[in-house]
Amino acid sequence: MVSGHNEERGTHTPRSHRVLYALMGLCVVGTIVFAWLLISGSREYSRGGVAYEHIRSAVSLPMSLPGPTSGRKDLAAEEGDVVVPQAAPSSGIDFRVARELNGDIVGWIVGGEIIDYPIVRGTDNDYYLTHLVNHERNKVGSIFMDYRNQGDFFDRATVVYGHNMKDGSMFASLMRYKSQDYFDQFPTMKLYTPKGDYIIKLFAGKVVDGNEDLACYGSVGTGDFHDQLDALRKVSTFHSNTVVEADDRILILCTCSHETANARFAVFGKLTPVSD
Repeated sequence: MVSGHNEERGTHTPRSHRVLYALMGLCVVGTIVFAWLLISGSREYSRGGVAYEHIRSAVSLPMSLPGPTSGRKDLAAEEGDVVVPQAAPSSGIDFRVARELNGDIVGWIVGGEIIDYPIVRGTDNDYYLTHLVNHERNKVGSIFMDYRNQGDFFDRATVVYGHNMKDGSMFASLMRYKSQDYFDQFPTMKLYTPKGDYIIKLFAGKVVDGNEDLACYGSVGTGDFHDQLDALRKVSTFHSNTVVEADDRILILCTCSHETANARFAVFGKLTPVSD
């Protein structure tokens, strides 16, 4: 019996060792792969940050815009019945230099505590998902306008996309507009364009399905447009006193959300030209 027991142990011990070594090997490989992915991801974040800091320095980051800053006072009476209000010529961003760096740059957006990026417009809505403003392939991507929009922000509704990055960069801070407190702190953003500067007076935030065509807000008649806005305000994540008229232009900022696998969060703002 003793001899048989020893033989049994002798038979299974090498096999157990092989299994143990295999598991240890898998753990080592897994650790190496995880570390590589972590380092690779961190490197992309870092390279993205450097690229955007470089272009900020190159075009001279703008000073504060004159005009309204609270976004809570209705300017409809001041704007009158102008269908396409014109902004004063931009003096903050050197778009000549910006377009030498990338001819797709159509504007620059600044808002909240983090957002401070050029806006590009490509020939589709795919390229800038995975490319920086300097055309380097990078998961950080760019802040980009829907290619179906005009590049001058003169459409009734212009849609701009950006990633919700884990480090808080790009459009990640839009998620904070799910809170009334954050809106109260940052009710406006700033938009710089080659043809003029604008205050973006935010008026609604909404979780939407990724398949929803946000450009539809600019392709309906006046009555339907008002209906859309009324429905939007009813489900908005924050309350705003900004009044939007039929002839106003709106900017829709969109990023990924996490309510469902295909959820997006969109923040809606009214473009108010900055006068001389």
